[in-house]
Amino acid sequence: MDILCNTMKRIFLFNYIIIVKAKSIAYTILVEIAVLLLFAIITILVTYPLINNLDTFAADSKDSLFTIWILAWNTNSFLHIDLKDIYNANIFYPYPSTVVFSENMFSLGLCALPLFLLTKNIIVTYNLLLILSFILSGYAAYFCIKEIIPSKYAAVLGGFCFAFNPWRFSNLHSLHLLAAWWIPLCFWALLRYYKTSMIRYIIVFGIFFVLASLTSAYSMLFTASALFICIIALFFISFRNELLFSLFKQRWKHLLLLSIIIIPPLFVTYLPYLRMSKLIPMSRPLILMQRRSLTGKSFFVPPGNNLLWANVIGPNAPSIREGLKIAYVGIIPFMLSMYGFFHVMRKSSPKDRNLFFSFSLTGAMLTLLSFGPYLTLWNHRFKSPLLSVWLLPGFQSTRAPGRLALLLYFFIGIFVAAGIYYLEKKYCGTKKIMLIALSLAMMSEYISFPLEFFRIPQYGKCPPAYAWLAKQPKGPIMEVPLGSRDFEDPVDWTLFEAEYTYYSIFHWFPMLNGYSGFFPPLHMRAKRLKMPEQLPLAQAAGIKYLIIHKNFFAPGYLKNNLDKVFKQNFVMKYHAAGIMIFENQLDSKLPLFTVDDSTLTIPENQPYYNLTTMPLQVIYTGRPAIAIYAIYGYVLWYSGQHILSKEKSQLQLSSPITKPGDHLQMVCNTPEQPGSYTLELILPNNVRITKMVTVNPYDEK
Repeated sequence: MDILCNTMKRIFLFNYIIIVKAKSIAYTILVEIAVLLLFAIITILVTYPLINNLDTFAADSKDSLFTIWILAWNTNSFLHIDLKDIYNANIFYPYPSTVVFSENMFSLGLCALPLFLLTKNIIVTYNLLLILSFILSGYAAYFCIKEIIPSKYAAVLGGFCFAFNPWRFSNLHSLHLLAAWWIPLCFWALLRYYKTSMIRYIIVFGIFFVLASLTSAYSMLFTASALFICIIALFFISFRNELLFSLFKQRWKHLLLLSIIIIPPLFVTYLPYLRMSKLIPMSRPLILMQRRSLTGKSFFVPPGNNLLWANVIGPNAPSIREGLKIAYVGIIPFMLSMYGFFHVMRKSSPKDRNLFFSFSLTGAMLTLLSFGPYLTLWNHRFKSPLLSVWLLPGFQSTRAPGRLALLLYFFIGIFVAAGIYYLEKKYCGTKKIMLIALSLAMMSEYISFPLEFFRIPQYGKCPPAYAWLAKQPKGPIMEVPLGSRDFEDPVDWTLFEAEYTYYSIFHWFPMLNGYSGFFPPLHMRAKRLKMPEQLPLAQAAGIKYLIIHKNFFAPGYLKNNLDKVFKQNFVMKYHAAGIMIFENQLDSKLPLFTVDDSTLTIPENQPYYNLTTMPLQVIYTGRPAIAIYAIYGYVLWYSGQHILSKEKSQLQLSSPITKPGDHLQMVCNTPEQPGSYTLELILPNNVRITKMVTVNPYDEK
């Protein structure tokens, strides 16, 4: 009987434990679903009326159209399993691998694929991803923060700071940056690894980091920078703890595994970028970086549509279109962050203090980096102590250091959550109403409403001209106007290029036009010409169809220039709704220009004077060709067998169309002393051109 009773007790206890665990799991799942629903409701409200216009709205008239195009290109490539040519997009003909001129967004393309299969509409897919970028970013940050802050309420507010902040609302057009949910998940995986040392979290981190890197190169670069600073800070702090330091030394196998997970996919993904950078310089001038960097004012002035401060700051507030300059921290979030930081430093365990100290150091360093090469504090500018960072590979190609604000708000969210957590412990019972009121005030200080949206051209429908074009034999196209030389008043020519790029999803013909983060040399040369002058260049590139948008030109302009189109052997094939399509009747495509020692010579009659910077003349003797790449080489001066100097210089062409007898130039510096020297030019493919020259005294010039 006793045995039976004990058995029944054990069965009852076992069932009770199962029921309790099941209820606990069900409660946890319900809480997680409630958090997702909360972020979804906030997103729908702050982006209203986007939810009612998913098939016709976009965030702006340029970057959003480009993002729709790249999503369409990626989903089309994935659906047709055409990964071999996924980089060879249809823009910027005749260049190969044209996706590398901007973000590839492969990870976003994978996320877009099921949405596109469900909706059959790339614009709806784009807008659903835009909505999901807020929901999933908020939830991912909440999921990460609750790993270090033992309060789900506080973690929700921390996730809110990351997902719904002034910078994100001011950069709605940058979906590849808003889709930042992988970044908090990277930190979550490392936090779990920091606490448990379990190898599974290293594997998970590697996967999340690869997915973040395939969403945006900015995400890869900035996340890697933040993680590097954070880990280095923790590493040096660990010197005080021999056990922790010994664990660092013993984890080399884990680091090796992480390298195996991360390096191969990123190498394959970004190798085309590296190859193109050797053909076309893709580094940014520091002055261009500085224009898109944050300033001291960025952190203190909210945007003009801020929910809490809009009526206070008035018309002098920065426009939401100045998104690259907006990184408003907020009074309440700042106070909560400081409150959380000081309480963590005083009341938490040594391990947590080390962690939060590394977070604070990382946030400070990222803030400094977000100022760009120079610190701009209102009307004063100073050289940044981190200026050398922007000269490193990868950072050199960064156009907008101000985008680091994306990560700054993540760290703000962590410290805001810490502040809320300690206030939550302090205020009990009815006093929690004050905490809720403070939370709502903080949220209203970050929300921007209403947001600006742009109506998609033709309401997202295919214009008849492109429907007609799609039925024609495939061939390269050029759409005009291309550039702004055809207009008397200044115009934003990139608006045209973004629209042409978007419309290409209806035909996928190769096109000389394009919109991207970088514009290749041939495109930049064409935009500096007027429309009649662009026609020979288009024919040399092998353009089959010329599309003229009559409504973009001033009245009378085409009437004066249309005869020049017909004289270039273009025949009109279509004319309706303000669009004319011509077909090129000439087979005039030229080969690509290449350097060869048999086609380049240094002229005999070129004078040389000592201590001068001179344009060295080089005569082209080959067949007509079209140059699409910047060609760099080296100019060497020899005295006997001794090299006096070696300097890098660009082979400058007078026109993209190079003909026999054309004079090309390479700028060089001559030797200090007059006399006889050997001049050698080293060009790509190890082409060497050598000549004995006499350098005359400068006084005889």
